Amino acid sequence: MKKTMVFLAAMFALAFVFGCIGGEKEEETPSGEGYTLKVNPQTVVAGGVVTIDLRIKNIFEKDMENVVAKLEGIPKTGYSGAETVDVGTIVANQEFPVIWTISTPDTEIKQTITPTAEICFDYTTDFYFDTAIVPRDLAAEEVQLQSGCSTGPLEVSEVGLDRIFIKESGDTKLAGSLNIQNTWQGKIKEIKKIEISASTDGLIDSYGVSYAKCGDESTTSIPASGDTDCDILSNELAIGNGLTAKVNIALDSGATTDTIEIERINGKIEYTYCYDVDIGTITVCPAGQQC
Repeated sequence: MKKTMVFLAAMFALAFVFGCIGGEKEEETPSGEGYTLKVNPQTVVAGGVVTIDLRIKNIFEKDMENVVAKLEGIPKTGYSGAETVDVGTIVANQEFPVIWTISTPDTEIKQTITPTAEICFDYTTDFYFDTAIVPRDLAAEEVQLQSGCSTGPLEVSEVGLDRIFIKESGDTKLAGSLNIQNTWQGKIKEIKKIEISASTDGLIDSYGVSYAKCGDESTTSIPASGDTDCDILSNELAIGNGLTAKVNIALDSGATTDTIEIERINGKIEYTYCYDVDIGTITVCPAGQQC
C-alpha cells in the first residue's frame, strides 16, 4: 500500500510539472535574425491569458522608421488583445519591445492557433559606384574602382556601368543597370524612390534612371512628381524580391581627356519592407481536461 501511494504521488507530481491535465506550459521560442520572442504560456487553460513578448531588433546601420507590428492569425471571436502597434523609429543597433496580452475564450473544446507577427518599416539604402571615363588609347589600362552600399535588407550593384569609352566623334553615351536585390528574410512592399546623382562639373553631361514605365534617360529620380505610370513600384508581386533599373550616362558633346577620369555616381533607394515572425502554436485547453 505504501509503494502504491508513493507511485501515485510521483505520477501526480509529473502531471503537475508537465501540465498534462489542463495545466499551462511555458515555452520560449528560439530567436531569429532581427528579433527575440517569448510566448508565456504556449499551452493555456481556457479563459486564461497568453503574453507574446516580441523584441524587434534593428540590426542595420540606419534607422528603421515608421515601424508597425501587426499580429495575424488570432481569431476575432472569443479572443482579444491583438491590436496593431505603431512603434515609430528604432535607431540602429537598438531594440524595441512589443507586448501583446491575448485573452482566450472560455471554450469547452480544445483550440490551437498559429499566429504570426508582420513587421513593416521604412528604410533607405544608400549606394555608390565609380565610373571610369577612358580614352580609346588607354582601353587596356587597369583601373581601380570602388562601390558599396549601406547595410540593410537590400543590396545594390551596378552592371555595365564601370567604364565609358570616349568616342572619336559623336556623343558618348553609356547604358547599364542597377541590380537591386532583396537579400534579407522578408519582402519589399513598396519602393518610394530610386535616385541617382553625379557631378556635372566634369565630363558627365547628364544621367537618368528608369524602370518599366517610370522615368527616362533624363530622370534622376523615380517616380517623378505627378507620375501616374509607376504603380508597379508598389506591386509586391513584381518587386518583392528586387528589380533591375536602367541607368543612362551621357558625356558632354565632344568631351575629350588624355587620362582616365573617375566619376562617382551616388544614389539611394527609399522603400517599405516587411517580414514575418512565426509565433508558434498556442493551445487553449478546456479546464479539467487532458491537453
